[in-house]
Amino acid sequence: MNIPSQVDYNENLNISFVIILKAPVKDIQIYLGKDKLFSLDQLDSSKKVTIYTRGKDLLKQASKNLIVKFRDENNKKYEISQQLEIRIINIPFFSKILYLLSLI
Repeated sequence: MNIPSQVDYNENLNISFVIILKAPVKDIQIYLGKDKLFSLDQLDSSKKVTIYTRGKDLLKQASKNLIVKFRDENNKKYEISQQLEIRIINIPFFSKILYLLSLI
């Protein structure tokens, strides 16, 4: 997984990773926290995935968990989760206040 350790509040951010498969999977869904980023009906081979987001969007996330959900050929469900350790820097004062109020 290719992720920076910190990102500026106003900076665009790319999070890249590779889904490595030994067998085809279906109903692939990728989430950042509770937000669904995208989905695929089926995947037959390994694939590089890049998620485009912004520092301020990550600040709004209660959880910076990247979650990949899918089903195998036997329809068994799987879920893989990775906590993203990204520090948001240069946050404007008004955004800090709004963020703190949202935690209450």
